[in-house]
Amino acid sequence: MSIVKPIVLMHVAICSSLMIMLSNSFIMVFLSTGSFTYKTINLFKIGSGIVHLCGQLFLYCHLFDNMNLKINDANHVRMKVSTKKIVNLQLFASVLMTSYNIVSVMVKTMNK
Repeated sequence: MSIVKPIVLMHVAICSSLMIMLSNSFIMVFLSTGSFTYKTINLFKIGSGIVHLCGQLFLYCHLFDNMNLKINDANHVRMKVSTKKIVNLQLFASVLMTSYNIVSVMVKTMNK
């Protein structure tokens, strides 16, 4: 477990960061004034990347959430990001909400 923990935490952090950055890129390309073909191709590329990262992050969070629920021994083995945050479905929802909040702020500022 000592080797797996830093790798999983690094992967979850990288997936979360990339998902937020790709959602920002998606909105920037969507609101750009480029040609239709250019926008469509780039939106497809970025969108497929977002779906892939979202799936990976969901699987990690879901599997560790199941592991946390089923292991009820004295050691309470949990994959913790910090002292309060645990890798589970709540972390996945938190990443999605952060991404949504950043995107909505970006759209509001670009529309003004």
